[in-house]
Amino acid sequence: MKKNKKEIIVCCSTGCNSLGGQEIYEELVKCIKEYNLDTNVNVKPTGCHGFCQTGPRLMINPEGVLYVYLKKTDVKKIVEQHLIGGKIVEKLTYKDPVTKKTVQKRDDINFYKHQVSITTENCGKINPEDINDYLAVGGYKSLKKVLSMTPEQVIQEIKTSRLRGKGGAGFPTGTKWAFLAQELSTPKYLICNGDEGDPGAFMDRTIMESDPQSIVEGMIIGAYAT
Repeated sequence: MKKNKKEIIVCCSTGCNSLGGQEIYEELVKCIKEYNLDTNVNVKPTGCHGFCQTGPRLMINPEGVLYVYLKKTDVKKIVEQHLIGGKIVEKLTYKDPVTKKTVQKRDDINFYKHQVSITTENCGKINPEDINDYLAVGGYKSLKKVLSMTPEQVIQEIKTSRLRGKGGAGFPTGTKWAFLAQELSTPKYLICNGDEGDPGAFMDRTIMESDPQSIVEGMIIGAYAT
């Protein structure tokens, strides 16, 4: 993003889209063009931002101002008052249910304040359908490093990291990869299991629809090592 240029990230994940997120994104793109703000404002569709109960939603950067519970008719207000007028539309920001006070910035909301995102660090920040967005946040750098190592070195690195599966058993990933590497039969197939048996579980789905390239990168690394 160019210096002094605003970026608006609109949640277009399954949750927000079910409430009109895609329509809000399209209306925003339309309004930005109508007001000739294209050169100063970039609109980006992203995956899940978390805190889905507040959707549909969008955030204006670099300020980090978050607008929640949006309707299509709210878009023009945000463009005219915030982007053109420089005034935050306070009634569209988050209201703390305990203090009853409005919280304008995402990072000041209690839900986010103490979070440290690891697996989901790119979710809600990048356009999941644009590989250049993934590359811009360091995507495929790990793969580049891995390709300078031997498969044995990669497996040892995974063992040293003590990475474990998160399916419930917590089985050491390095040990699992070592078993696969010892198998001499070919061809070998690496399959991404995206099934979630728990009702309402969206952990894997969130990553798949919000940061898919990270899964592809991880699969390539796993395939190379085994």
